[in-house]
Amino acid sequence: MKLLISTVPWTDTESPIMAPALLKSMCVQKGIPTVAVDLNQAVINFVRKNFDSEEERQLQEFFYNTSKNANIKSVSKTINYIVDKILEHNATHVALSLLTYTSQVACEWICFQIRRKAPEVKIIIGGAGVFNTLNSKTNFGEKLLQQTQIDYYIKGDGDVSLPDLILKDTKSIGVNQIEWKQVDNLNGLPFPDYGDYDWSLYKNKSVGVVGSRGCVRHCTFCDIHEHWKKFQWRTGEDIFRELVWHNENSGVRSFKFQDSLINGNIIEFRKLMKLLAAHNDANPTNQLNWSSFFIFRPQRQMSEGDWIDISKSATVLTVGIEAINETVRFHMGKKFTNKDMHYCFDMCRKYNIKVHMLLIVGYVIDTEETNKETIQWFYKNKHYIDDPITSVSFGGTLGVLPGTEIYRRQEELGMELKDEQFDHNWTVSKTNNTPDIRLKWHNEQTDACVESGFTVSSMTDNHLLMEKMMK
Repeated sequence: MKLLISTVPWTDTESPIMAPALLKSMCVQKGIPTVAVDLNQAVINFVRKNFDSEEERQLQEFFYNTSKNANIKSVSKTINYIVDKILEHNATHVALSLLTYTSQVACEWICFQIRRKAPEVKIIIGGAGVFNTLNSKTNFGEKLLQQTQIDYYIKGDGDVSLPDLILKDTKSIGVNQIEWKQVDNLNGLPFPDYGDYDWSLYKNKSVGVVGSRGCVRHCTFCDIHEHWKKFQWRTGEDIFRELVWHNENSGVRSFKFQDSLINGNIIEFRKLMKLLAAHNDANPTNQLNWSSFFIFRPQRQMSEGDWIDISKSATVLTVGIEAINETVRFHMGKKFTNKDMHYCFDMCRKYNIKVHMLLIVGYVIDTEETNKETIQWFYKNKHYIDDPITSVSFGGTLGVLPGTEIYRRQEELGMELKDEQFDHNWTVSKTNNTPDIRLKWHNEQTDACVESGFTVSSMTDNHLLMEKMMK
């Protein structure tokens, strides 16, 4: 028995992907011989070495959406490279981790080739990418299972169900089914094991860390609670031990938190910030730093002292402001006022903390007036340009995802979702909130942002943006 765990391309990142390392540590603890590799980065480097920039672009488009522009010989060469790298380990079980839905095309090809070249190998797939997709509610795992391209798919805490599946070779809750059970306690789990990773592949050697699962907020446009029913967190002390452990074992000093919000549990967050501040004060030549998604809280919940502690280790806070208009933001479930927002910006400016600002264009109750308010905000707040707001991301216009509050409340909100396979095609006739109008608002807000002097990020992956800003 031998298990190989690998990422699946294509995730546009310059840092190691954490999932295989995390899964390996859990499997090794159970006595399973395990190798964990990040083939995502290996494949990106392989493509850049063997193909020109246009072929690289075509391959990336192919793996994202099966674009027909890609050269089939280039696709075949890339897939065979991946499969040969997997099979060279002579594993009896292969677990493929899909970080996002953009890994589904590559996954399907990889599974097909493994079945062809080594039909005796058990294939398991898991990760958010098995279930998340922008234009379909199809269960990708179930599809491959029915086609006999895989043996199992896992939903939920694979760090528990994967080793149980390998050892017992029987299905349990979360295996080949949508229902699953969360881990009871995140504290004291083994730290991710990156021992098999080739660190020479990465331009950015920051390590991913998970301090919590789920979210304390219930934003109306987000479907996270369909996956994580319960918010769970690690203690500040447990997280700090992991950061120090990675630093001592690999020399890594930069960390990316994979949490929905690093400060979801404000008490444990404060403990972690104080531990990091003390460490960095005592180790000026070996300081630890981090970036993360972050929520602006009311001033009464975060004192200036909190911001001072944060400034001693934070590099980038990616903050979902989502709406400039306060009424719209509260309707979303983002419960901080404009006064709170400006207080947090001012604190970040005062203590030199970078902020990447996220906005959603065309929320359900947005109107032409809220659009104009957003446009004017950029001209009125130029003093935040680069200090602290280093970039603004508008994403696309609002998509209505199944499993979200606004999806469940469509009729009450006066929404008409024209096509559930295309979640941006919805209308609120009463306020003339249509796809075309939202696109107009998007263009106008983006133009105003640029014209006023702010930097607009065109990246769709905010984790990648954090990586670049950490440099």
